[in-house]
Formats: sequence, structure tokens, C-alpha cells
Amino acid sequence: MERDRKFKYSKQAKHNASQFLSGINKDSVSSLEWVENFEFSFAIYSGHSHNIAVNSGTSALHAALFAIGVGPGDEVIMPAMSVVMNAYAAIALGATPIFADIDPITWNISRDTIEKVLSKKTKAVITVSWFGSPVELSPIRDLANEKGFYIVEDAAESLGATYKGAPSGMQADLVTYSFESKKHLSTGGEGGMVSTSNSLLAQRARKFSGLGYKHLTADAGRTSLNLAEFQRPDYERYDTISLNYRMSPLTAAVGLGQLDELAHNLHLRIKSGTELTNTITRCEDFIGQGSSKESTHAYYIAGIRYVGKLKWKDIYSKVKENGGDGFYGCVLNPYLEPVFKGKNSTKQIWNNGLMRIAETYQPQIMALKTNYRIDEDLQRNLQAWDMTLNQI
Repeated sequence: MERDRKFKYSKQAKHNASQFLSGINKDSVSSLEWVENFEFSFAIYSGHSHNIAVNSGTSALHAALFAIGVGPGDEVIMPAMSVVMNAYAAIALGATPIFADIDPITWNISRDTIEKVLSKKTKAVITVSWFGSPVELSPIRDLANEKGFYIVEDAAESLGATYKGAPSGMQADLVTYSFESKKHLSTGGEGGMVSTSNSLLAQRARKFSGLGYKHLTADAGRTSLNLAEFQRPDYERYDTISLNYRMSPLTAAVGLGQLDELAHNLHLRIKSGTELTNTITRCEDFIGQGSSKESTHAYYIAGIRYVGKLKWKDIYSKVKENGGDGFYGCVLNPYLEPVFKGKNSTKQIWNNGLMRIAETYQPQIMALKTNYRIDEDLQRNLQAWDMTLNQI
């Protein structure tokens, strides 16, 4: 329903935003403090000591890859079933995306699929915890230590998920998050975070996302400078060619309020995802996305594969006719998007048949939303699926 699609400010977020706006022109309020406070508070959820707030999840990916030195001649391995932004970030730095197939149970990249495309040019592997099901990072961490590549975990869909009892990206070198309006935590539209426990990588990511100011550090958006120092005409400000990906203080104020809502919203998503999956997979033609026994699924999406004989659109129509919300199809395999057809900057030719499992699963997957804040809406959809399954 429409009210589910609209971003809802929590009471705390409203308070933070109001306080920010009322004090923005006062000397007693530093707008930067909102960003710093959001970064500091987010550490509880990321598990990493350094957190750099940026203006989108894509910016976070770009900054993370820059931090580890990705550049021309490098290869960056990423899943063959994911969003296209992982490839965009690598290409923007002059690197070549290399796609790895997915595990048939978790639908995530794995050590086995990475090893099949690993080369001497591999600089990094972007792992994506697809739909909120955590990647099994331990085997990939072992491989990274052995072969010398970095791990960047794209946790845009898995905030709140755990792996081996810790936040799911703890074994990655850097983790990136998205706070776009439909994510587990939203900052009111767009926003993102880069998290790491490596102070050098944190400083590089912060400088890249903050115009390359030489005084930026791993832990603060700005260091205190004496006015007499930076007002000099010969003061040197920049030491890194960078971009402006900084998060605005108002965005951070909203994010701080939403952190208070995160545990509750995560509970609702897990409840919705679990009940939808259990209901639909009672029919053997529907197969739910699996998770590692050592992880907890954050259910950004409830992913279901349909392996029966009906057409995707026929099932969709039935669910809608029975009063349900319908569902999304899985995004196209990134290398099959029109942007990569024909000649492109990577000089790669990607066609159907590159990755067997990912391409087989993609058209079979139904992506069901889980952000139901009102239980009656969830029950209505469960009933719609019960009716649909009885009819087919």
C-alpha cells in the first residue's frame, strides 16, 4: 500500500531534524556534529571502529574501492546476480569488473565461485549479501589472506544481519551501506556509510569522499584548525584528487533518529520475510533463499524461486487479483544490462551464458517486499498467497 512505500520519520528523527534546523544559524550548534554523532553511533551496528558517512551507497562503494587503491589494470570480482552499481564503481576507477557465479543455496558469491575467476590482476572482491542473506565470509577471508586481495562487503541490503554472532561484514576489509528510502535504515532519501577497522583505509575513504582535504582523518569529518593557520594565503588545503560525497548534517540528523527505530524495523522485516517464505514454500514449486547455519537473514527482501510451469506474470496477476501486493522480479544480471552491450570502457564482451546458475535463477526469482509496518497488511498478503497457491 502507498503508506508502506513512503518514508516514515520516527519521533526521534523529527526531533533531531527540528533541533538541527532551529539551531543551524547559531554559533552553539556545529552542523558537523550531526554527521560525527551519526558516524559514532553507527559503529554499534557496523562493528567497525571507523565509519565514514557519505551521500549514497554507490558513493560508499566508490570510496571503498579508492581506499584500497583500485585503478587501471586491476580486476574486481563481484557476483553475477547483483545490482549494477558494483560494476560502476570499479569502472569509474579504471578497473575491470569480473563476474563470479553464485552459490545455488544462498544465491551469494562464494569461495568456490571466486576461485574460478581469480587472477593475478585481482585487486578486490566485492561480496554482496543478497536480499539480506549474509555471505559466508570466513572461507573468502582465508582465500584473501592467501592470495592477497581485499574484501569489500556490500551490505546495502543486510544491515542488522549477523554472521558467526557478529555483524555480517566484520571479516571484510571495508563494508558499505545504503540508507536509500527502502532500506532497513533510511536517512530520508539517500545516504550511505563506509565502515572499516583499518585507520589508513578509513582516512583514504574519508579524503576521497571529502574533496581531498589534507587534514581529514580516519575518525572525524574535520579536525580543528587554528584560524590563523588556514587563513594564510599560502595555506595548502588538498593532497588527494577526490570528489564531494559528504553527507549533509540534516541527513545525519534523520539517520540518528532512525537508528533508534532500527531494531524494531528489523524485527518486523524478519517476521514478514519468515512468514511469507514459510507460507509460499509449502508448495514444492516454490523454493526460498537459503542462509548459512552460522548467519541470520535480515530479510530486506523475501526471495522465492518458482520452478513450476506457469508464467511469472500469471502468478503475479493471481496474487494481485486475490488482494496481494504482488512482487518484483529479480534485477537483470548486471553484465546483461544495455549499458554493457557492444563496446564499453571495459573492452569486455558479455553475453548470455557467462554464469550458468545466476542466469538460470534470475528469471525464476520473485522478490517480495518485507517492510510491512502494519500487521494487517502482512496478513492480507499471506491470505492472498494462500488463495493463489490453492488455485494453481
